[in-house]
Amino acid sequence: MTAQTSTSTAMSIVRLLWLSRKK
Repeated sequence: MTAQTSTSTAMSIVRLLWLSRKK
């Protein structure tokens, strides 16, 4: 797993959590 993929995955998770909290 490359650092780029890891960062992309992390950002996706953070975005999902942020959207869930916003709701």
